[in-house]
Amino acid sequence: MLRFYDHIHRPKLYSCIFRIAIISKMASNAILFTMLQIYNV
Repeated sequence: MLRFYDHIHRPKLYSCIFRIAIISKMASNAILFTMLQIYNV
């Protein structure tokens, strides 16, 4: 039962972590870009 639960729910957990990582990377890139734009002006 535990193995079945693990098999079902682990990919969902990994996709959630992956999505959070992508969002945080995009956010940090956007912050870096705006900082560069502010310093260029």
